[in-house]
Amino acid sequence: MPTPRTFKYQELTAPKYVGEGLLDIPHPLILRYKSPEELIAEFEKNFGVKPTGVVLPAIATDGLMYPCEKIELPLSRYTYATGKFQDFQTTVADFASQEAIKTIYLSIEPTLQFVTTDALHVVDIVGDGSSQVCIGNQRTQELISTILGIGIDKTLAILEEKKSQAKLAGAVIDCVDLWPQGARNDRLELTCFCESCLQYFKEESRSPELIDKFRTFPNPWNLVLKDRGDGIGYIDDLPKGVTETQIIGLSRQKGFLEIFKETSEQELIQQAGFLLDYMQLRHNQTVLALHSIFDEAFKDLEKPELKRIVLLEGIHYDWTSGLQLTRLDDPDEGIPKFDEIWFNPTSSDLYTRNVQFRSYMWRRSRYLIDAFFQEIANAADPVKRNTTGIARFSEEDLRKQLLKRFLGALNTSASSLTSLAALPELQGGTKGSQRVGFVGVAFLSEEQGRQFINTLPIAESGVVTGGRLSRERGPSDLLDLFRQLSESKDSK
Repeated sequence: MPTPRTFKYQELTAPKYVGEGLLDIPHPLILRYKSPEELIAEFEKNFGVKPTGVVLPAIATDGLMYPCEKIELPLSRYTYATGKFQDFQTTVADFASQEAIKTIYLSIEPTLQFVTTDALHVVDIVGDGSSQVCIGNQRTQELISTILGIGIDKTLAILEEKKSQAKLAGAVIDCVDLWPQGARNDRLELTCFCESCLQYFKEESRSPELIDKFRTFPNPWNLVLKDRGDGIGYIDDLPKGVTETQIIGLSRQKGFLEIFKETSEQELIQQAGFLLDYMQLRHNQTVLALHSIFDEAFKDLEKPELKRIVLLEGIHYDWTSGLQLTRLDDPDEGIPKFDEIWFNPTSSDLYTRNVQFRSYMWRRSRYLIDAFFQEIANAADPVKRNTTGIARFSEEDLRKQLLKRFLGALNTSASSLTSLAALPELQGGTKGSQRVGFVGVAFLSEEQGRQFINTLPIAESGVVTGGRLSRERGPSDLLDLFRQLSESKDSK
């Protein structure tokens, strides 16, 4: 019988090609269903190697993971030990005790939608607020860095107390939805334009009237963003160096220019110029805000310097992060750099050449995962249940919507050897790629997700009575309700 042969694609799944793997736990709920040992075994089954590090959440979508002195914010329901699940300190200790785990990272999802302070919230272009905090606000930056900094101190104390071999290596800021966006009747409603953001644009823009160019219809955003009815269609192939003419060409090809009707070519070029100015300013604002958070959270640490890491989607320009991947990798940009960038692999040729990066093995990175866990938090929160779009859902319809979100997230997994073999080459290869490894993502199985959704205590809605909409509020088409939800999270 002939000896089985090994082919090139199969060889690319070997550890020397895939690099160091990290296990990301995006939400503490996962630890209610899977122990550290089970998660490590699952990782090895999916990727053929054990993780050498773990990424632990410093907050949950419904509150803090640990008390923070002088900060009156709710503690997450997932803070408390239940069954397999343990609190933050015990979780750190348990992962640190695993032989495979050499490094620990803390991650923070900085939208903090459980914060009810209006002065910190994002504001869209027409002046409407949202429950998400604005990362451009200095006070928001200080709040996030305080939460992260306390988590760092707690982690260092636990590792020292346990005399663990594992070391705290860095912190990750989840940037996939820093600047939420919506649309209504082709009118785009991007964020944020609170007083802090307006002041930044006024001071940094070449034209003090730049923002006024977006307070009309159609405006420069309409060149690359389009209201689809169930979310926003977008053009993201916008690397650093893209020209006004190229933007017009992409817009024409995608059918976005129809909205401009009688606008001349020269006027379109001018609109594209305003768009480029906006993109660069938003990018710079976001980078400086993120570094401000890292600076405060890392100050006065005696340990070796921790890594500053950002998690993005694997596209040239990410509208809801406000970040342009090629600018983050450009040594001549003149603004601080991050130590690592994590993003999902969308092409074997999309990689950084100067800054180290890891491939995040989930399509759209954490965007759909975050959307699911945020909807879970909203459904269980009495205030959100009665003041947002989900108020008009019956409990049965809301559970169906949660299941839809869960399955949408689950089905975007890239946890396989096939996906690993397609990654860009590791650092030190011939193409200049700076990839240093990959990040595998822990999530619930379909069975676990269905079980959780079916047993989730959903807050009562004052709008829905007896499974029907209250007459005082009037009827509403179900499609309109899904649209309201789409505008908050499925807006890209």
